[in-house]
Amino acid sequence: MKKDRIKFMLDIQKWKQMSMEDLANHIPVVIMATAMIAGVIAYIMYIVNGGYLAQIAAIKEYGFISTDTFTAGTTGLVFGGIAGNIILLLLIAELVVLSLNYCGICKGGKKTALIASGILILVQIAAAFVLLWIRIGRVTVEPNAVRALIFNFPEVIMYVKPVGITYTILTVGALIVFFGLLLAEAGSCGMVTFTAEAMIFAKVVVPIVVWILENILALGAAVIGCIFSLRAMGAL
Repeated sequence: MKKDRIKFMLDIQKWKQMSMEDLANHIPVVIMATAMIAGVIAYIMYIVNGGYLAQIAAIKEYGFISTDTFTAGTTGLVFGGIAGNIILLLLIAELVVLSLNYCGICKGGKKTALIASGILILVQIAAAFVLLWIRIGRVTVEPNAVRALIFNFPEVIMYVKPVGITYTILTVGALIVFFGLLLAEAGSCGMVTFTAEAMIFAKVVVPIVVWILENILALGAAVIGCIFSLRAMGAL
């Protein structure tokens, strides 16, 4: 027990001494590991819930070549749900760590520009989430409040489109400045690239692999159907 306690304390000390660069290189690994675990769980759930049996039934009903035999299965679990939220939080943490690491490397105007663009991005993300929650009903807006706003500030309606265009320009500009500064600095360029690769793996590679595994019967049926169709055409 004493040895385990000492080892635990040493591990904590290592984490405390870990530099921002080390932390920035570890988070993408955690992102990829989270995506892999989510992909395995999603695939197991597909099998347990009778996904293959349903696909066989669909092939019997619609034939070998039909889009109805294919399914999205449980690939959505990799994009959303708990796994998606964890990956999003890890990405935000990675961006914060990258920013802190960059601020430690660069000073002056570059540091100020990165902080300003980062704050602007966070504000815009928060605004986008609020609008999304209002749209899906998670946040409710009283109709009387909307009518009062239109009555007291009728010019707001006239400026909805310009505000949307301005928001888009600010968002794109802030993203270009933020990632442009990080990529321009040799000390952070590699970490940004690694983070991008981790996100591509988590949000593209893993879902595609899960989708292929879950639709392996439909893909096989489509190949067989194409072979039969080519043979029939050749016989004609």
